[in-house]
Amino acid sequence: MEVAVLTVLATFFRDSVGSTRELINVLRIFGSMIPILFCIADMVMYFYQEKLRHEMQKEFNAIRERNGVAPIPLKRGPKGRIVRSIFNGSNIIYLGLIIIALVLPTVLLWFMPVPASTP
Repeated sequence: MEVAVLTVLATFFRDSVGSTRELINVLRIFGSMIPILFCIADMVMYFYQEKLRHEMQKEFNAIRERNGVAPIPLKRGPKGRIVRSIFNGSNIIYLGLIIIALVLPTVLLWFMPVPASTP
């Protein structure tokens, strides 16, 4: 999906930017914004998913206690939920995409020939 968005952006900005270097910088900015926004959305969804699981487990334990069955101990409490949502396993994917979006255009700029200046 990111490749498709960057292709559309490159087509859109092709006439408005002055050089290929400026176009690569535009793609670097937008290419890193997309995974950052998805990363933030993933953090929020993970936070509420964990909160919902905790509440469901509490309700399940209340039902078990009403029926005379021993409750299942809660694995995780609300303490540290924000930190766990920031450093969850799926954010590694977005970190990799952010690194690619920042490093790849830089490498392209290094190997791009510099146009000769005309006096």
